[in-house]
This record gives sequence, C-alpha cells and structure tokens, in this order.
Amino acid sequence: MFGVTISLSSPPLKESFYNYIRNEESNKQANPQAYNVSETDKLTNVYTYAYYDYDAYGNPTQVNHNIGSALNTVTNQTYHNSVSSSRYLIGQPLIKTVTSTRGGASWQDKEEITYDATTRLPLGRSTYTGTTAVNKTGETKWTYETNGSGIVASEKKRRPTT
Repeated sequence: MFGVTISLSSPPLKESFYNYIRNEESNKQANPQAYNVSETDKLTNVYTYAYYDYDAYGNPTQVNHNIGSALNTVTNQTYHNSVSSSRYLIGQPLIKTVTSTRGGASWQDKEEITYDATTRLPLGRSTYTGTTAVNKTGETKWTYETNGSGIVASEKKRRPTT
C-alpha cells in the first residue's frame, strides 16, 4: 500500500512498526486500517503493542493495548449505525468500556451516551468505574429548544455524592 507509514525510527528514543488491513472499498478506493502497532522505547527497553478490531463501517470496536508486562488495557466501543434512504449516520458512539489489568487485578471505566431516537441528538452522558464499572462517577444531561436561529442546547452536570 502506498502512502501508509509502516515504520518509524528515532535512533536514540524509539522504534515503531505499523501493520494494516487493506480493506478495499467497493469503488476500489483503498481504506487501510491499522490492525497492529508495536513500539520499543529504547531508553527504558519497554515493548508496547496494540491490536485493533473494526466493524463493517470502519469504526474501531476493540483496542487491546499492552504496555510491557505491566499493564494491559482493552477498550470496547459500540456504535449506532443507521444506513437508510432517509439517513446515513455511522459511528455515533454509544458505550465505551476500558478494562485495565495490572498484576492480575482488573478495573473498568465506562461511558454511556444516550440519544434522542428521532433527531439522534445526544441527551445524556453517564460515566461509571469500579471492578465491574457499576459505580456512577458522573452524569451530564442535555436539553434542546428551538428558537428562531436553530437549536439551543443547555447542559446540566451532576457528580454523585458519596
């Protein structure tokens, strides 16, 4: 594939390698997607790598990132994709969960975004944390009103009390 970075090297600092999936579109347009990235920090001798999975629309659905033997993070992302004659909307983020594992212990952070079913405007964002991401850490709500110049959004943030 032409025009795609496959490696970078800065001799005193780090060396990086990139591997791609060709993913050719029906119109023969190449849309390369990174599926593996690795990097060696030459100062600390730490090797890191990441693997990527994508949905049918090219949205990254899972990223598995290892930082040496110390930390592993897995990010899972779901999306709303709507392809119809009346609407073409792909890649609207719904739920993102990041699971971090260090020394056998795991921790999760989760973000959920809700949308109006008709307009697909965001209505709220909630964040959670904990070993199974059930402890609510924040909430933001948006409301919309129509005025003469378009849609006006107002935001309300709330942090749960303990």
